[in-house]
Amino acid sequence: IPVSSFLTAPPTPSPKTPPEKVGPVNATSTPPRLLSPPVKAILGNLGFVLQFAGVLLLIPAVLATVFEDTTTATGIYLTTVLLLVTGFFLNSYGEKSSLNLQQASILVFLSLFLLTLFGTVPYLYVFPSDETNIEVFANAFFSSAAGFTTGGISLIDEPEKLSQSFTFYRSYTQLVGGMSFIYLVITAFYPESKLQSMRGFISGRTLHMKELFLTITIIFAVYIIIVAVLLYLFGSRNPISEFSPEHLIDNFSLAMSTLATGGFTPTSTILDNLLWQEHVILMGAMILGALPFTFHYAFVRKKFLSPKLGKEVLTYFAILAAATVLFAVISGLDPMQSAFYSVSASTTAGLQMESLAGLSGGAHTILIILMFIGGCGFSTAGGLKIFRLFHLKDIIPFFSKIKRAELSKQSKKELLSTLIILALFPTISAITGAHLAAIEDVPFQDAFFEAVGIITTGGLSAGVIDSDTDPATMIVLGFLMIFGRLEIIAIIYIFVPRLS
Repeated sequence: IPVSSFLTAPPTPSPKTPPEKVGPVNATSTPPRLLSPPVKAILGNLGFVLQFAGVLLLIPAVLATVFEDTTTATGIYLTTVLLLVTGFFLNSYGEKSSLNLQQASILVFLSLFLLTLFGTVPYLYVFPSDETNIEVFANAFFSSAAGFTTGGISLIDEPEKLSQSFTFYRSYTQLVGGMSFIYLVITAFYPESKLQSMRGFISGRTLHMKELFLTITIIFAVYIIIVAVLLYLFGSRNPISEFSPEHLIDNFSLAMSTLATGGFTPTSTILDNLLWQEHVILMGAMILGALPFTFHYAFVRKKFLSPKLGKEVLTYFAILAAATVLFAVISGLDPMQSAFYSVSASTTAGLQMESLAGLSGGAHTILIILMFIGGCGFSTAGGLKIFRLFHLKDIIPFFSKIKRAELSKQSKKELLSTLIILALFPTISAITGAHLAAIEDVPFQDAFFEAVGIITTGGLSAGVIDSDTDPATMIVLGFLMIFGRLEIIAIIYIFVPRLS
């Protein structure tokens, strides 16, 4: 190369083209990361969710430290570190950006799976060490899934033998899982038209997700304090003249589990011999958890509910009232117990005083239908959700060649999603129930009821599953709770993106 070529001045750029900035070559520069934008978007959003969950779990960790419960504190701190570190690395390789529905489905599944996986660590310190490693892990994974998915089925027969800081952690995971799920659902799984109307209803402008999540957190924190204090004041075990921090913490644990529609109880006897006031408080808390977030915001701000929102809430109460009366007649239980179990099933909270294996087939059927339907949209409840029932009005035109063309593309997709969920919930329950009936040697009716409580995250149990269930089944049941929390349709969106 001639030396003169290094001495020649570079050509002057044209006025229309800005000159390029030429700088020295950086010997330490690294090649660009070989990740596609969709993958980076999923990783970035996943990192944010895990970091937020890690920060939230500092609360039970600090409580365990104050109580000098080193075993529980160690497990929770390890979970917190795993969440924060994993979230940090995911953020470094990803970026927070918008997602399509398939990518958002992957995000929600990975979020719940990693929360469940890391959440097994505190349980590993608690379950008996005389079992094999795979049995301990399977039971811990199932219990963690029951927490973060708000499934609430417990393998611990006597929670009162556990430390209070650990029972607080169990209920707290349900709150974290329920609240994070609301955030993810709002951003991913609801029609854009419904999401936009919700944003306008709340603030009159496009609402930032951080602001929305903060508002949800504050409102539910207020609910938890109110419910816990009411349970303490009106509870038969809590004399006002003798202040008991232990009873107060138990009531906070029960309040969190109830409002998150989770069903974990801090002691196995806490629901025994409840006063009528306590029944009413718990039923009110379960219903609050099953109502849409927009209802809570409107209630706090004293604003008028939109007609569409009012229709969904009224439909929920109409179904609940009719089912309660019918269940009371068929089950033969007293009116208060009938109302309590009906509310527990319809909100998918899963609170129960005793095993429901002794109920008749008709009583089981009513509770199963209530768990399948679930609560309202934008709530912590599981199940099909009330707003999807409204899509069924288009089912006749959908199957008519003439009228089908009149339906919008969005209406067809929403109806198809509803039909898929409506078909998969009982199908998966039947298959799971048949397997449980075979391995546990119990009637299919009880096994099917147990399976419905798992897939809908309803939590009502007939006492079929226990710590002696084989590890492979326990892990599969843990995944079924995750699938149920995703309303199954998210898994369909991952593998069949055309439906999204």
